[in-house]
Amino acid sequence: MYAAYGLTLAKKAGFPIDDAMLDWALDYLRQVLNGDVSRDSFPYDDLCWKTTDCFILYVLALNDRTDAGYVEKLTTRSDDLPLTAQTYLLRTVQLLLDQPKGNVGLQTGVVKSARKAGVSVNPLEARRTELVQKMINRLRVSPTTAYFEEPEGDLVWIFHSNVRATAQCLQALLEAGADVPMAENVVRWLLTNRKDGHWSNTQENFYVLQALSTYFERYEKVEPRFEAQIKLAGRQALSFLFAGRSTHIERRSESLAAFGSKPFDVEIKKDGDGALYYGLRLSYFPTQFKEPLDQGMAVLKSVTPVESAFLKDGSYPLGQVFRVTLTLETPLDRYFVVMNDPLPAGLEPIQVDLAGVSAAVQQYDDQQTDWWSGFTHVEKHDDRVLLFADYLPAGVTSYSYLLRSVTKGRYTVPPTKAEEMYTPEVFGRTVSKVIDVK
Repeated sequence: MYAAYGLTLAKKAGFPIDDAMLDWALDYLRQVLNGDVSRDSFPYDDLCWKTTDCFILYVLALNDRTDAGYVEKLTTRSDDLPLTAQTYLLRTVQLLLDQPKGNVGLQTGVVKSARKAGVSVNPLEARRTELVQKMINRLRVSPTTAYFEEPEGDLVWIFHSNVRATAQCLQALLEAGADVPMAENVVRWLLTNRKDGHWSNTQENFYVLQALSTYFERYEKVEPRFEAQIKLAGRQALSFLFAGRSTHIERRSESLAAFGSKPFDVEIKKDGDGALYYGLRLSYFPTQFKEPLDQGMAVLKSVTPVESAFLKDGSYPLGQVFRVTLTLETPLDRYFVVMNDPLPAGLEPIQVDLAGVSAAVQQYDDQQTDWWSGFTHVEKHDDRVLLFADYLPAGVTSYSYLLRSVTKGRYTVPPTKAEEMYTPEVFGRTVSKVIDVK
């Protein structure tokens, strides 16, 4: 299947290929689609096979060998298809619409079926519209990024990942000429998922690069040459000439104090050719932390004694050990997350792996962390504990550590905060509180 797809793309790009080999591969794929090849020897479940069938259908369509029966069958039952399968189906439908003369028989058969059902519009166009909307409905949005999500399930057998699915959705929507909402945010999410300059595997590398190439042809084909201007409250804050392709970012920072307490307008203007990308970020520090805040992440913190109970008035008994549990809950996958848990002067984290720590204290440390997920780097300082994660899946992630009450007094405990380091507008925090150590 992938060999036939690769040969097809190479042929369309003008490279010489073995036509006989491609014909043999296409004949075999049609046999698989028709059920002439046993599927019992493959570990695929029903969803995998539906995705595979749609992929085969798309490869056949690229070679003008579309199977009319399967197009009709799959487009009328697209609700049962995984997201990746829908991308192949949308690309197949678009090919048929782009090449009506080469698919007269198929068009006629589909139209007849539609007329029997009382549909007067071109059914392929209607199904394209339906597939586009279904895909857009699967878009998961953050303030500066967006991606398409599909539950993994048993699709791992066909190399499924959200990176691959997102790239394929972007590719299919662009090929269909759809207006992709926040397309630049989807691209940013894909680029964020690179590690050491590449994605996780060959599948992701191929589909992402293909989608980025198509995005470039649609949105960035014209070489930039324009002047960008930003005005705040009518006052020019930035003016810069962008000439030629470059990854240069021009930044300006302005103090809000210069604009007073009243709302003001922001005007962004571009004169010239090319695509302008811009971002506005407000940085601030609250004077009070009376309520927890969830801006894409919910953060919880609990402290429990492990040697003796809290005092009757809720104070921390001096010299005792406590377990702190930090919990982060997020509805979406997050990348490059840092959690900062500040500590007051009266409390101090315990480094349980040091030689001077007693066995009695070490037994309280039951921290277990999977190497492939969760917080993979921890720093314990006198005044704070820092947790780092390259990747956190959607759901709940927890981490526990031990601390000791070392100094009597009354202390203010700042809020615990978690954020995505490169998109700090995605964050969450707890409240501040006052504690006593007696």
